[in-house]
Amino acid sequence: MTTPTSGRLQYIQRPPSSAQRRNPVIAARTTSSSFHLHRTAGHFDNQFRLLREDMLYEMREEFQVACGKREKARAVTMLQKLSLMEVFFATGRRQHPCGMAISCLAGLEALMKLDPDGRKDFLKREKSYLRHQAFGCLLLDQEIVSFATVDRQVDFLLMDPPQIVLRVIGEEAVKKTLLYFKLYDDIHFLFVDAPVFACEPILRCLQEKVELPLAKELLEHLLGTTVALSHINPSSVLEDIHDQETSLQDILGAKKPITLDPSQRESMLCGLTKRVSLIQGPPGMLVKL
Repeated sequence: MTTPTSGRLQYIQRPPSSAQRRNPVIAARTTSSSFHLHRTAGHFDNQFRLLREDMLYEMREEFQVACGKREKARAVTMLQKLSLMEVFFATGRRQHPCGMAISCLAGLEALMKLDPDGRKDFLKREKSYLRHQAFGCLLLDQEIVSFATVDRQVDFLLMDPPQIVLRVIGEEAVKKTLLYFKLYDDIHFLFVDAPVFACEPILRCLQEKVELPLAKELLEHLLGTTVALSHINPSSVLEDIHDQETSLQDILGAKKPITLDPSQRESMLCGLTKRVSLIQGPPGMLVKL
């Protein structure tokens, strides 16, 4: 089992298979009798795998649309007739992914039809056009060469032909990309509408976490056992709530009467005395504390 402490899973650098969605690999230890000894690490690991698979599924869908295997209401954006012009490497303390300035002869027609002044005004006005840090991949036919993000540098886009700066993710991916640009002249760049940057911080957090608050109660609780009591125990308040049969107005210092039925009162007392409990809320709602 790959856990946050035993190694980092590469969830962006490795191209996903575009053929079909496969079931995410769930750690086999979840079904073993000794799993309770590693339950927290196993929980983080499986949550990581499930979220990663959701993200990769969105990416596979975009690839299939681009390859004509699926239809989608929104057209995908593809840059074609690309040529590598310049390579940037990180300097100083800020370690950015390797940057590549790539000229584009097809796919930026909205920009190429304008004169230099018109381009500058267009790029200043349309911030969503070639959005900064937009995610995508370089393709050779249907082979994924590497993943990259857009570094929206206006000066390069004003060139003739326009150049787009891509930040290629991963050392091996950089080597492969440089080699492919040297060997082939039909590499494309596909913009991928996948929630990569929404998922990435969560995935990274799942990799780094080693402890989970209330793990014993949430992950290791056995049916029929008693939930541990909270170390916060306002005994005087609990007695008042237990004895108060009409309103909690005086206890809470509220301006209006607050009346609980017996089940609500019991739920409230459980919430105040136990480390984990279920609180009865409005009809149709169940709030876990």
